[in-house]
Amino acid sequence: KLVGSGIEGVVGGATDFEGNTYEKYKGGWFRSGGTDREKLDEPTRAAFAKTYSTLRDGVEGLASTLGFGEDALKDFTTTFKVELKGLSEEDAAKAIEAEFARIAEVMADTVLGTKEYTKEGETQLEALTRLSVSLVTVNSSLETLGLKMFDTSLAGADMASALVDAFGSIENLKNATAAYYENYYSAEEKRATLTSQLTKQFEAM
Repeated sequence: KLVGSGIEGVVGGATDFEGNTYEKYKGGWFRSGGTDREKLDEPTRAAFAKTYSTLRDGVEGLASTLGFGEDALKDFTTTFKVELKGLSEEDAAKAIEAEFARIAEVMADTVLGTKEYTKEGETQLEALTRLSVSLVTVNSSLETLGLKMFDTSLAGADMASALVDAFGSIENLKNATAAYYENYYSAEEKRATLTSQLTKQFEAM
């Protein structure tokens, strides 16, 4: 009797995804119990690999803003398994999406390596995103005002996040920075800031 079926494998490594389908049987009169496995067809394997690589690139992008480097997940691998028996096509797609969401969370946890900077009720991926966005936004504002920027680190990002909280939101921080810059900086100071920002952009190209 068929008691389970789905897709299992490993994400990461040289090909980003390798896996197989499986069918799990319970033993009975005419068949012994066990699991049959068959290599996943290439289009599905490639689609799963693409999904994973997109998620990985996104997490690594966040990690790089915190000083971890763009290859923070270079050697990352983890298991993949989704049970599909009895599911409609729509529910099967949701189950696969949920499994990739779980893997994204594992990647974020691997990057952070701690829950010290994670707020109550927040996932590791949400924490990583908040810290990254806060640090990039706050440092951009501080640079515009000619002030010392926060360190590119988890601790620096945590302080940046606290500053965002003090303003109520990132949008409030941006508006306050723009208003202060417009009202209290001279035309010469603004030209110097613009020149500095443009120089950095050209150097980064």
